[in-house]
Amino acid sequence: MADSLTNKIALVTGAGRGIGRAIAIALAGEGAKVALTGRNISRLEQVKTEVEHAGGQAAVWQMDVSQEAAVGEAVEKIIGHWGQIDVLVNNAAIIHPEMPVWETLIAHWDEEMGINLRGTFLCCHFVVPHMVERRQGTVINIGSSSGTIAEDIYGAYGATKW
Repeated sequence: MADSLTNKIALVTGAGRGIGRAIAIALAGEGAKVALTGRNISRLEQVKTEVEHAGGQAAVWQMDVSQEAAVGEAVEKIIGHWGQIDVLVNNAAIIHPEMPVWETLIAHWDEEMGINLRGTFLCCHFVVPHMVERRQGTVINIGSSSGTIAEDIYGAYGATKW
């Protein structure tokens, strides 16, 4: 494989289910060692088992991307464990039930901004300096069509994906 990820370390946020799970399994299938991060340890452990059964390598770190200290600590632990991070996949996201923007609960708005937007920033903030120092690395931010289409029922989510 010309583009093999053998000996590369990939950090995937929101790796416990959905798109994050699929990305983590695909990266491991290409030879990457995958740092599975998220808030739900039991889901992450299930993905780790799937990766290992398929012959890949993965490790689990609990990390709430909206929390500065949690992101900083997890990144340092991952680098301490594997020595580097070559690929950062900012996948973690949350979307609340359909609701017109003007009826959106402030707590829901804040939670979506914290995870979807601040979380992406925090992960970049802590990972990218290591990539710059090594003069290599790839950052993948997962977007959504909601970032390009105005939807009054997903105002906060659309704003975070714009």
